[in-house]
Amino acid sequence: MNTITEFKVENYRSVIIEFQLINSGIELGLFDMLEKEYHDVKTIAEKLGLKCQTRNLIDFLDRLFVSGHLCREGLLETAKYKNSHQLFVRSNLITN
Repeated sequence: MNTITEFKVENYRSVIIEFQLINSGIELGLFDMLEKEYHDVKTIAEKLGLKCQTRNLIDFLDRLFVSGHLCREGLLETAKYKNSHQLFVRSNLITN
């Protein structure tokens, strides 16, 4: 493959991963839960009925934070998350 083709393939992979992250959040009900207020990792896991390792949930939430879909206060186990304005705008565009 040439450099341009490799770049396009990598961009498609990034889009697919981004879609999967958002879709997982929607299916879990994460964005509905984080619509109005910040919640910590423990509360998120409990309210959504998740039985995963805390570190895995933190990685998932932080990926959504880095992508601009969530706001975060604090770090690691003490972090609290809430929907970002960017996610609100995007979800309105998707549903309308």
